[in-house]
Amino acid sequence: MSQFLIMNKTLQILCVILIGPHLNASTLEIGLVGKYTFEDGSANDSSGNNNNGISYNTTLTTGIQGNGFRFNGVDSIIKISALIPQYTTAGTIFTWYRANPNPDLSIQNPYGGIAAAYQHIITQNRKPAQYAPGLFLTLWNKPYLETPSSGINLSDSQIRAGYSDEYPGNNTWHNEYLEGNENSLGLDGQWHSIASTLFSDISGKTLKIFFDGNLLGSLNISNPDQEALTDAELFIGGGFNNSIPDAFFNGDIDNVHVYERTLSDLEVASLHIATAPEPSALSLLAVGLGVVLRRRRRTV
Repeated sequence: MSQFLIMNKTLQILCVILIGPHLNASTLEIGLVGKYTFEDGSANDSSGNNNNGISYNTTLTTGIQGNGFRFNGVDSIIKISALIPQYTTAGTIFTWYRANPNPDLSIQNPYGGIAAAYQHIITQNRKPAQYAPGLFLTLWNKPYLETPSSGINLSDSQIRAGYSDEYPGNNTWHNEYLEGNENSLGLDGQWHSIASTLFSDISGKTLKIFFDGNLLGSLNISNPDQEALTDAELFIGGGFNNSIPDAFFNGDIDNVHVYERTLSDLEVASLHIATAPEPSALSLLAVGLGVVLRRRRRTV
């Protein structure tokens, strides 16, 4: 783990420790409409809302905490019907994932491209099986997708969050997204958390993207189409494009949380820490503080 990430994690933990009494476990249950830990080997919802999913061609594996599901990048997917009917207003999607760093590049998507270049971690259709996904958390390889003839460099793969409201009859559709950065390269074979939040008011929407609990960026969208992100299926490990299943994820997914409210930046950091693997928060804090102290000594 780099010193940059350790210091960011240290700041997260310090904030949670200082404000922790206001962000206990029950606080992170508010607005939770779907929770998928896969502990019982199924895609059942453990939030108490019975928004259970159906798993297709996944394999039970070791997750970030307990069990997780492995997706083969070909036809593995989890479908959850009509999970977030109010996502036009506000919402949050959070999950842990571990992408396969050496995917089979001979596997093609339905359009003839390299499937590993575009992998949906979570998507929500805006209207059942019509056109592009409404909300998405994705791994994508932008250089290859823009210029396929140049070949693919897997180290260019990054995370992306966004939404699209493209569908038949909508002549003013949007395709808004946020990209990651050099600190969020997502195809390294390690466990990472990724999250996206959406907030709406009379001026429009604000979309945010988080990687390992850190805010990477935000995007303000004025006067978005109200059809965006309406009631439709949620998919884990893939999606649908114009009624065609595609963009299958290749790797492991665990601890999916879906909210009908916008989590604050601090709540996202708290959720990351609460669902994080070893090293524990306290041991990571000790390592991070050690890095900070060493840096201070070098400057005196």
